[in-house]
Amino acid sequence: MHEEDDAPAIVQPLSLQDLPFLIHLDSLCFDHENAYSPEAMQHFLSREGSRGFKAIHRGIPIAFILWVRDHIITLDVHPKWRQRGLGTKLMSMALRYMASSGFNRCVLEVDQVNEKALLLYRKQGFSVEAQFVENGKPRFRMICPNIDVRFSGIMPEGSEVLPPQGSS
Repeated sequence: MHEEDDAPAIVQPLSLQDLPFLIHLDSLCFDHENAYSPEAMQHFLSREGSRGFKAIHRGIPIAFILWVRDHIITLDVHPKWRQRGLGTKLMSMALRYMASSGFNRCVLEVDQVNEKALLLYRKQGFSVEAQFVENGKPRFRMICPNIDVRFSGIMPEGSEVLPPQGSS
């Protein structure tokens, strides 16, 4: 077990005060062409219907998901924390939240070459709805239908704890 795995990550709602962390983590997760600008991130975070969750380990944010209404804007996991289920957990929580808010589907866009993200999204029930080119890059628009049935349930109040790596 890695040293950083010995304590659980805590999941909490995002707030406007998280903006510096969101900008920093997005720049670690995506190259300059694909990372959101500070202005764009602030715009998404302050829009009506904007919601999100962050995962924190020992007081340090390590992942987040941000969405507006039924549209996932971004899912970022610190490179050192990938392949541990954080993205899956945050996506499931977001879909459950959307379902509890009355939405029956979720959409997102992703680069066609982002194989790990595509695998995660397909495992969550997303399928390709359309293909398009944005800034010279081939992308998919993906949809996850029937989230109101598949992800129904009451959202937990407050923080949710993710167990340390290797725990059940």
